[in-house]
Amino acid sequence: MSYFFFQYKENESNGARVARCGQEVLSNGPMSDKLQHDYYKQFISCGDDSIDLSGVHTSCGIFVRAVLYHCGYKVNAPNVGGGLLDGWVPFDSSHPSWVKYSTNVVPQPGAIFFVQSKIKPNNCHVGIFVEDLGNNVWTTTEGGKNDGTECSMGKRTLGPLFDNGRNLIGWFDTNKINLPIF
Repeated sequence: MSYFFFQYKENESNGARVARCGQEVLSNGPMSDKLQHDYYKQFISCGDDSIDLSGVHTSCGIFVRAVLYHCGYKVNAPNVGGGLLDGWVPFDSSHPSWVKYSTNVVPQPGAIFFVQSKIKPNNCHVGIFVEDLGNNVWTTTEGGKNDGTECSMGKRTLGPLFDNGRNLIGWFDTNKINLPIF
């Protein structure tokens, strides 16, 4: 069984670190409860085998939490069964890193995006912007796909069609969060 080890780079911005971590953990392809299970479990549990993940049916928030952890962010114990922003992602829209979506603002690599349904506000999702491919198309890394636990790379287009049935509300600029400097 292989375990994920993330090597910090000197003078790398927080955003670049978060984007690179999200890419590197998926360098061997998608992972989930069924794909690369031991690797997936070790990564998303942040090495804490005492966390019971059996109640986790979608992994988008826990994936983002794990990326932040592996980038040096001190994460709290997860609130299994809690909401996305109060259980897994340690920020909300009052955090100084929050950027509300607008066509005049472009995210930076490593930003954590937040989408939400207008009809069902509890139907939300997070992921990480990795690379701007041009024409508002971004490579992303995110959990919560297919069976709900799959973490994989993808492509998204900024704008109203960003996510099926959910609007891009904004993102957390990881260059404005406290990660250790190396």
